Formats: sequence, C-alpha cells, structure tokens
Amino acid sequence: MKKVLIVKNFLIAFLAILMAATSAFAATFTAPVVIDNTGGDCSLIGTWDSGTKTCTITQDLIFTSDKGVVLASDGITLDGNGHQINNYRVAQRKCVFIDALVDDVTVKNLEFFTCYIGVMTDEYSYNERIDIKDNTFGYNGFAIAAWKVKNSKFRRNDHYDRWDNFILEGNDNKVMCNNFDYYHGSGLGLALLDNSEGNQIKYNTFQGHYGSSIGILFWPGSKQNEVINNDFTNNYAPVYFYDSGPNTLYNNNFRQRRMLTWTTPKKRPSNWPLRKPTFKASMGIRMCKPSKADSIKTLPCWCCNKTLLKK
Repeated sequence: MKKVLIVKNFLIAFLAILMAATSAFAATFTAPVVIDNTGGDCSLIGTWDSGTKTCTITQDLIFTSDKGVVLASDGITLDGNGHQINNYRVAQRKCVFIDALVDDVTVKNLEFFTCYIGVMTDEYSYNERIDIKDNTFGYNGFAIAAWKVKNSKFRRNDHYDRWDNFILEGNDNKVMCNNFDYYHGSGLGLALLDNSEGNQIKYNTFQGHYGSSIGILFWPGSKQNEVINNDFTNNYAPVYFYDSGPNTLYNNNFRQRRMLTWTTPKKRPSNWPLRKPTFKASMGIRMCKPSKADSIKTLPCWCCNKTLLKK
C-alpha cells in the first residue's frame, strides 16, 4: 500500500510539473477564440490563409473558458502545426468546438492534452463532412464527442486516454487507421450511440488493459455498421453489442481470451429480437509481419498504403 501511494504521489507531482512547464510557454485565454470564414480571431493564436481558409496555430494554447477554439463557418481548416491545446480537464470544457450546422471543416496536427473534451460537435444539429485527422489525444476526459455527424472521417489519430476515447453518433462516417489506447481498467475505445447507422470502422487498433475495458460499444438501435480489419488486444470485451444490430464484423484480429459480448435489456417489448452480429470470412486476420518490433502503437500494415489513406 505504501508503495502504491508513493507511485501515485509521484505521478501526480510529475503531471503537475509537466502542466506547469507547458503553461510557461503557452498563451492563456479566458474567452473562446472564434474562427469564421474571414479569419475571425485566428490572429490571436496563429496565421490566417484566406485562400484556403486555414488557421495555422503558432503557439501552445490554454483555455479557461467553456469553449476553446470555435469553428463557426463552413470550409475552415484548423492546423495545429504540432502545438498543444488544453483546458486542465475542467468538467464540460471543450478544447475545440464545431458550431451548429457548420460543415466541411478539418482539424489536424494538434495535440490535445488534459482537455475535458478534445473535439466536440454541436449536439442539437447535424454537421457534415468533418475531417479529424493526424491528431494526438492524451490524458483527456473524452477525446472526441461527435454528436449527429454525417459523411465524416476520423483518421490517423493517436488516442491515449484514461476512459472514453471516442463517442460517435451519426451515419455514414469512416473511422480509419486510428490507435485507441485506454489505460484505465474501465476504459472505452469507441462508442456508437443510439441509432448510428452505416458507419465503417476499419484498420484501427484497440488496446485495452483488461479490467472492464471495452473496444467498441454498440448502443441500442445502432445498426448496419461494419467493423473490418481491426486489431483488438487485452479487452474485457473487444466488441460489446447492447441491443443493437444487425452489424457486420469481418477480418478482425482478436489477440485475447474473450471475443464478443451481446446483451439486451431485461425489460423490453417482446417483439424485439436478440440481434446477434453477422460474421463474414475468417474471424482472424494475418498481420503483415509480426515481429519483436510489432507494437500496438504501430498502425496496422494496411494503413501504410497511401491510396488507402486518401480514401
């Protein structure tokens, strides 16, 4: 017990020092930075390219407001340029917020560190053709909360978060070539919320740490989704179906003892069937070249294909 306390205190102290060091070189904002199709407040955090409607961040950012960077118009690209953004993980704060009915926006090359929510879309109206790519998420409460999104892409992101990495509600989206590592025992990689349909989840890694960790959770009503060529390791339940379906899984690799779990609520209309998942081809896939250097942090081999990454 004494050793556990020593380790715990060390980690807390280390995180405090790291955050203090970050603060010393970061710009702090007490109000949202709003970016619209003319640039808006972009000059406060970086440079604006009017031709491509791109705001490129030039410094690390700390926000103490409810929302951090707000994307308020269609067609905007927020390029993190390798910089960090955080809000000290205060409840309900969003580091990047995509406003209601805003479409065709991109968030890329940004490191989300200790955000309560990294990227969030408006939860009361649909956003379409959102592209979240090439970002790093670490020590956040929720990495991505994508409410009511359509025809969007979430790709090549590296997630290392304690509990919930990615919450997705919407239709016809692609989740591709991401690393999900949820280091808490009750962590979750990806949750597809109620009535999410037609989503493709492909070429991702889901690294759990046993306990009650879940790779992908399908909430009631989510159906016609495809789980293809993913790698699952050390999850209590790599894929958990909660009164959902039909959904399709094929060519996935389960490197663990337990494979799939499904359940339905005890109290429900008698005409609701128990919708088990549909399986195609082999349940196992062959990784390209397994070796000592093979790591869960390394993207699956299919993601090395440049043609695939452009899709």
